[in-house]
Amino acid sequence: YGTAPSTKNVSVYYRGTSTRQDGTVSSVVVDTAGSNYVAGVVRVTGGEADAEGELHVVSGTGAVDYVNITNHGSGFALPVTSANVFLLYAGTYEPMSGSVTSVTVGGTMTTS
Repeated sequence: YGTAPSTKNVSVYYRGTSTRQDGTVSSVVVDTAGSNYVAGVVRVTGGEADAEGELHVVSGTGAVDYVNITNHGSGFALPVTSANVFLLYAGTYEPMSGSVTSVTVGGTMTTS
């Protein structure tokens, strides 16, 4: 009885950009902070284009403090595991020693 409601497609974009949020990395939280890291780069692989962010650490301990995503990447399908998250030295992009065993990517809990 009556007509079916119309369906509309909605796209969500990052504030102030033309980058759509679907299939991208919106955040990276390292759940186990570790120690002896230095400020550097975080790279997330597994999508059509890698995501990257700035790695911030606690002065004195080198524990991971937070990640600021600077390039959201594209073509990601969750879940993204810790095997796809790399902590790299800024400038050389060489991997830091140590391992990330548990991360939260884009609000979805993932583990190795």
